[in-house]
Amino acid sequence: MTATAAFFFCLCLAFPPAAEAGLYTASDQVVLLSEQNVGSVLVNSSVAMVVEFYASWCGHCMVFSPTYKKLARDTKEWKPAVNIAAIDCAAEDNKQICRDYEITGYPTIKFFHAYSKADSSGVTYRGFSHDVRELRHRIIDSLESHGEPWPPACPPLEPTSEAEINNFFETNTVQHLALIFEDKKSYIGRE
Repeated sequence: MTATAAFFFCLCLAFPPAAEAGLYTASDQVVLLSEQNVGSVLVNSSVAMVVEFYASWCGHCMVFSPTYKKLARDTKEWKPAVNIAAIDCAAEDNKQICRDYEITGYPTIKFFHAYSKADSSGVTYRGFSHDVRELRHRIIDSLESHGEPWPPACPPLEPTSEAEINNFFETNTVQHLALIFEDKKSYIGRE
């Protein structure tokens, strides 16, 4: 191999093409969206989706990506009720998808309810935080506004009534039940 060829080979390894240089991998617990799977993942899915639309060259996206990766790891137990996904709008094959979902800036985060229709562009999170805890709370708030049909794998998020507790003991043989009493603004039980 000549010195020029070796230099070019090393340069290609250091700076892969934009389509391959996305900010996320499957090991980040992030569902990677593309032209091939975006329809099957977002349309009529039984799972609610949080999607980051980003550009791999975008400085704000690069700064936000560690937070988004942490959010994905932090909420991995929420699957299969909610999935965290991302799509690189800088990849040539994804540009039309990002236009179709009305993406005008990066990063953009959108929430897609379970069973979203093909014409749904999702609910945009405006002014979202770089704090994982606050992002989790935004997801819970979005789930609570979900309506029907509810994601099948998602437990009810509203407080339990006295009648439900009484019914639990009438229909179960367990001797103990742990209850969490919390302030109405608390997210502990819902998380």
